[in-house]
Amino acid sequence: MAKRRSKSKKKRNNKIPGLSKKILDILRSNANQSINYKQIAAKLDVNDANSRNQIIKELAKLSKGKQIIQVESGKFQINESVNYFTGTLDMTTRKDGYVVVEDQEQDIYVPGNNLNRALDGDEVKVYVYRSRRGRKPEGEVVEILKRKKENFVGVLHLNDNFGFVEMQNPNVYRYFYSERKFNEGR
Repeated sequence: MAKRRSKSKKKRNNKIPGLSKKILDILRSNANQSINYKQIAAKLDVNDANSRNQIIKELAKLSKGKQIIQVESGKFQINESVNYFTGTLDMTTRKDGYVVVEDQEQDIYVPGNNLNRALDGDEVKVYVYRSRRGRKPEGEVVEILKRKKENFVGVLHLNDNFGFVEMQNPNVYRYFYSERKFNEGR
């Protein structure tokens, strides 16, 4: 009697969406450490061979593009000398911003979802994405080096369990929340 093969439907060629950005984020958050593909796979919570192979290929591609560097055999770090700039954030009223870098001719555009809690006038470190021809450089704030302001003026709105402050300055696009209970008049 012949053995029957079980028909198992294996998931093959399932690409991990946004893999290069996820790898760069992991390497940025661990900038002082060298990380191998197994550690990246663990942080991405993938454990199948296909996904690990995708990570290895993506690491090779990022290394070839000089976005990351291979410090030892199989261990990688973010290449901070490429595409990282320090400058002052200038906010717009549309919740986007521009980082003004002294050495750069053009300001670096930062969309609102890539500000990472930076505020108008803060000194920030920004990562610049590979720019397309004819477009302004675009980037993401990766670190806030120095806050311009630590005290803010606004209107306090109170609820039963929390309060939030709405800023008077239109360039401060955030609300500041507090879950602390407030007493009347304090």
